[in-house]
Amino acid sequence: MSPSLWQRLRGHSSTPKAVAAPTEEEQAKDKEAVQKAIAEAVSAALTGDDFTKAVAGHLATQLQPSLKSALDISTVETKLLESNAELSKRIAESNTQTNTKLSDLSTVLDTNNTTAAGKISAIEAAVAHITESLVELGYTVKALQESVASPDTTLLTSHGEKLDTISTDLKTLHEQGPAPVSLSLSDNATKLDTITAELAIIKQNAESAAALKSDLGTFKADLEIGQNTGFSGIGTQIGNVLTAIEAQNSTLAEIKASDVGSEVLAGVKASNDSHTAHAAALAELKSAHEASHTELKAANLSPEILEGVKASNEAHAAHTKTLSEIQSIVATPAPAAEKVDLSPLAAKLDEHTAHLTDIKSTVSAPVPAPEKVDLSPLASKLDEHTAHLAELKSLASVPAPAPEKVDLAPLSAKLDEHTTHLTELKSLASAPAPEAEKVDLSPLSTKLDEHSAHLSEIKTAVTTPAPVPAPVDLSPLAATLDQHTAHLDEIKSAVHTPAPAPEKVDLSHLEGSVKEIITTLHSQTTTLSEIKDNPTDNTVGLKILSTLEALQTEVGKEDAEILSSVKEVKTLIEEDKKDQSAEILVEVKEVKALVGKISLSNGVSMGEEVGESDKGVEVKKVEGNGVKVEESEIVPEA
Repeated sequence: MSPSLWQRLRGHSSTPKAVAAPTEEEQAKDKEAVQKAIAEAVSAALTGDDFTKAVAGHLATQLQPSLKSALDISTVETKLLESNAELSKRIAESNTQTNTKLSDLSTVLDTNNTTAAGKISAIEAAVAHITESLVELGYTVKALQESVASPDTTLLTSHGEKLDTISTDLKTLHEQGPAPVSLSLSDNATKLDTITAELAIIKQNAESAAALKSDLGTFKADLEIGQNTGFSGIGTQIGNVLTAIEAQNSTLAEIKASDVGSEVLAGVKASNDSHTAHAAALAELKSAHEASHTELKAANLSPEILEGVKASNEAHAAHTKTLSEIQSIVATPAPAAEKVDLSPLAAKLDEHTAHLTDIKSTVSAPVPAPEKVDLSPLASKLDEHTAHLAELKSLASVPAPAPEKVDLAPLSAKLDEHTTHLTELKSLASAPAPEAEKVDLSPLSTKLDEHSAHLSEIKTAVTTPAPVPAPVDLSPLAATLDQHTAHLDEIKSAVHTPAPAPEKVDLSHLEGSVKEIITTLHSQTTTLSEIKDNPTDNTVGLKILSTLEALQTEVGKEDAEILSSVKEVKTLIEEDKKDQSAEILVEVKEVKALVGKISLSNGVSMGEEVGESDKGVEVKKVEGNGVKVEESEIVPEA
């Protein structure tokens, strides 16, 4: 087995990390953050100009009094402030409670959906990982069996070949001398290194079998832990979903029980204009609610969970089949080691013996009698040689130079070394070859039996059917959402109901009072003219003057009250519809003209405008939203 395969097998044996369920502290933090965000959103909506204008317009329409009751500005302001505060409080409480509960429910459902999806993905990844590990394990076991079954015959065959090579080398040494032996020594050393490497591989196979046993134990533990953790996590998540839904049901029941009933409905019907301003916000809330409801219905997790369980069961079935194949392969006993056949070696030795016998018989056989040979050609050749030798003798008589002394000591040393090596080779060749040791496969058989037991346990654990998760009942949540939809439809119908048209303001009694004041002032003016023309009776004149001053003071007070009333009427009329505003403004201008004439006739300086530019009296500026009020300085005219 290659080391890379073992590295991959050990790398894949790590236990996949299961997705941890959110803790209670994290849930509390998430809930607090959601509530804070909702509170900020509601506060921003309540402090906006649109909401303030809508509330002010609604209050101005609902609390618009008659002109006679509008003369008491303190009562009107008190009622406006009280109504504004009460309505704002009710609307804020209702919106806060509704938004908080819906947001909490949506957050809990989204969290549970995300967590369940993560758990299912983790289970699928773990199952795929286990499948890959088992497939690689099967390949590893097969390779191990092949490597265990093959070494005996291969090793013995290689030893036989090596003995044949040694025999051939001995024959070569006998026939050709020591020259080829030195060449074969390197080959023999290489072959001995190969034998050593093969023995190391056999030893490594034994170590690999031990490592494989530990890896199988780890795989078994990982598989059991993955099954227990995955299915227990799914059960916990389903229980959390059911608990959250039950808690939301109790909370929604409390909201329904805390409803103020008919009083709230009466208040809602009385605030039609305010609801008209809120129609857009409620429509957005309704669309968001419907979208959330649709998502909740569409995001039914039961089919996904069933599909995940089905895929897991199919994977378990495939694993069971693979493990059965592995078990059958492992259970098959390894072939017994073949008996070492030394007959070829014996035959070779017999052949060598026969050759030696032939050589011995050939040497000991007598030489046959030689046949008569014609030596005349040889005699002629000898004569020629004699002539040549005579010539050589004549040449040899000439004194030759003395030959140099040749040192044969190195050659003698080399020959001695060769003799030593040949002696060693002879001793090695004459020594009997060691018998091949019998390979003990009992430890490997024991390891394989243990592996078979582990695989049987894994098969038992895998074939155990997983518990089917109980289906999630979302009917209570659907019923609660349907109730919310009905309530929102009622609110929408109440908001779209048109507001009653305000009654026309009757200023006839004010006109009569102003006419009476004008008549009285005219009579007083006539009396003053007569007194001025006849200044005889000083006492009577002083009394009349004091009476006129008191009357003038009263008239000034009445003028101030009239101006305040007119200012209030102007403020209220600005909130009414355009057609009624035009009529009331015309009547106010007429009252303004009459009051101006009265003031001029009594020497009282009045301003040219009524409203924001009044001078000599306290003026309040009321904007269109009915809330923002500014006081202008009281600057009397010179």
